[in-house]
Amino acid sequence: MKKVLLIIGLFLITSLSWGMLSIEEAMQAIREFEGIPDLKLKYERLTNEYSDPWGGEPIPNTKIAPVTWPCYVFTTDYADGSYDRVYIVEPFSGKVMDWQDTKAIKNEPVLASVKDWPPPSWIADIAINFIRNKFLPDFDPAEYKIYIKYLSHIDSAATFNWLEYNPTNPQQSWPADADWPSDFPPPLSGFTVIKFVHYVTDDTGDKFHSVNSYFAIWVGFTSGKVLSFQYRHYPVNISLTPDISLEEARQIVLNYCVQMSQADYAEITQESKGIVFNGKLPPDHLSYVYKFSIRIYRNDPEYGLLFSGSGIFYVDAHTGEVWLVDNTLGGSGKTPTKEQVQEFKQKIKTFKKGRLSWKIFINQTREFALFPVEDRGKFYLSAPDAWNFGVIVEEDKGKVIIRYSGKSRELERANVLIKDGKIYVPLNAVLEIAGYEAKYGQKEKAIYIHKKGEKKEKAEGISAGMLSLSALSYVLCKFLRILA
Repeated sequence: MKKVLLIIGLFLITSLSWGMLSIEEAMQAIREFEGIPDLKLKYERLTNEYSDPWGGEPIPNTKIAPVTWPCYVFTTDYADGSYDRVYIVEPFSGKVMDWQDTKAIKNEPVLASVKDWPPPSWIADIAINFIRNKFLPDFDPAEYKIYIKYLSHIDSAATFNWLEYNPTNPQQSWPADADWPSDFPPPLSGFTVIKFVHYVTDDTGDKFHSVNSYFAIWVGFTSGKVLSFQYRHYPVNISLTPDISLEEARQIVLNYCVQMSQADYAEITQESKGIVFNGKLPPDHLSYVYKFSIRIYRNDPEYGLLFSGSGIFYVDAHTGEVWLVDNTLGGSGKTPTKEQVQEFKQKIKTFKKGRLSWKIFINQTREFALFPVEDRGKFYLSAPDAWNFGVIVEEDKGKVIIRYSGKSRELERANVLIKDGKIYVPLNAVLEIAGYEAKYGQKEKAIYIHKKGEKKEKAEGISAGMLSLSALSYVLCKFLRILA
């Protein structure tokens, strides 16, 4: 009975959650995917991590989503172990994005030597046929870079490595270093993983990596079965004609470093383009960006100009929006000459400036962010964004109420923003009821958050969870009380 109430409660939550599928609808998507109408399933949790893993072995019940927003995790529910599978379902599309057959993994025989492995083409053919049969009938491997994991050793060191596979060369063999030293224990698995990393070409003819599509297929060496997979595939629904040139993007990002990092000198060491996740929900989740790695130098009164760190920055190719993805303090670098510094300071005065809008950074790398709505100097969150902090936004008979873990607060209508028919609630109210504190970086227009009472980290490292278990438990209890 409790399980039934749990499912009903979650159904009510997800039916009200901005176009998300209900738990039962997600279960039905799994049954249709498997072709087993009566498959017994158990809802486990929402994912709260994102990863594009290059790692090898699937580990039961630790699967993380291939997208940046929460997804449903399910397992099969058979006491006799006849089915032992794990699923992750994307809640907006109903796609099974992650699947693992734990029973088949355990039953796959172990091959002690790479010399006993089938050729790379055999693994690639199985994976490509699986993708075409299950996901994309017109899948074209030429649009992807393909990597197959293999065992490697150099002298006495043993490790894993990646073979870049060429689908036009079916005779391609394993590299010369593909083997396992005889004095090492044999590998613990009888399978490997093949990855398909998507590349697109923009309207200027440049080819670059895009996160919109990605496949990882685990194949058993002996059985030839697919034992696990992870994938995502979204159409590229943004223009690939840049509104900002590469030279303008260079100027924007260097200007940003001077203005926001107080740099006396900055130099670009690497640059590329890419399609990345931007922290928003589908269908607005992709951005076309320039990527820059930059060395930053600052003048020290005692020691002169010193290398102070490196940063990875994105510049939106349409809007000129800038955000810092990662940064490293300290290190080494070739110090520029006084003439180079003076020339840089003169040029920077004429450089184009980018557009900055406020962001809430929610993880340590700062690659993904929430975008609050700013209105007359105040910040607001949409209902889905508030949900990232475990806060429920409700409208009942004209009242707007926010709830979190047994607490509730009615908001005055004057403090609620209505925009395009959607409700936005004050950021401060969400953070307060959920127990968060915020630090505002005025120059970089960044809001860094952390839980109250936790040891404070540097602003660059502050993070916030997507949806805590305690918050989810509260949501369930709330709807179970309604049902009662």
